[in-house]
Amino acid sequence: MKNIKEKNYSLKFLGYSNTPIKTGNLIGNRFEITIKDLTQEQTKDIQKRINILNSKGIINYFDSQRFGNVVNNIFIAKYLAKRDYENALYYFLISQYSNYKSSEDNDEYEKLKKQWKNFGNLKINLPYLFPIQKKYNETKSFKVAYKQIPSRLRELIAMSYQSYLWNECIKTIVKQNKNYFTVDYNIGELYFTDKTLKEESFPMIGRNLETNNENMQIISQILKKEDITLKEIEDISKSGSFLKTQEREIVIFPKNLKLLKLESDETYSTNENKRFKVTIKFELPKGSYATVLVKELFKE
Repeated sequence: MKNIKEKNYSLKFLGYSNTPIKTGNLIGNRFEITIKDLTQEQTKDIQKRINILNSKGIINYFDSQRFGNVVNNIFIAKYLAKRDYENALYYFLISQYSNYKSSEDNDEYEKLKKQWKNFGNLKINLPYLFPIQKKYNETKSFKVAYKQIPSRLRELIAMSYQSYLWNECIKTIVKQNKNYFTVDYNIGELYFTDKTLKEESFPMIGRNLETNNENMQIISQILKKEDITLKEIEDISKSGSFLKTQEREIVIFPKNLKLLKLESDETYSTNENKRFKVTIKFELPKGSYATVLVKELFKE
């Protein structure tokens, strides 16, 4: 076997295994990231801030990458919880348009919106539409048609809402510290604090949820704000996506977080405006987001 080196990735041959490699075998990820177009103020005390993160850890939020199917902060899974499969299907197709659209697609998008009530005869060029539409015409059931969406995508739809609820619960915990700062992400804001949080886990809300009273109070508060119940969360499984209750660490500690370079950024610098770039390296456990570390490090 040869090593492979391409423009955006490389593969190094290490050996053979008696069993197939699965995603569950992943331990974590190593990152080396360069953050560009920074002001001098943004790079001030960068090593001190890195030392703080090494000491107190980072909050283990889900970041924007988790919510690619969320358009205009509309969670498809909420319609599944309410058994509104027509709107669930509609917003799934809207999300696919948002992912794939080009400047030539505006007419197709308008057809989807304006002619939705004639869904069975709608003719537009969109991924996954044909098998969904075919099943709908056979059964006149949006629920059955929804299940024609590939299972991996249906799972992501359910998990994105579960991840959002977890983020909102953790924000409630952070807010209790009062001394916190906010950073934008694609569906709202994340809350961070320079204080050290307890090294404990918090449950992802799903089927057969059991947790302590303190956690349940926070969960109840968030579900009330979302106008949804635990029973309705469990009903999402009727769409074929099963939300499991599992624990997720609130705080994780990056391994080997180091500042590699702090240098001028000639690409973005002008005679009047000096800009800088910073290169850092670190390791995170699987399921954690490097972008969250960068957000907490630069507080934006």
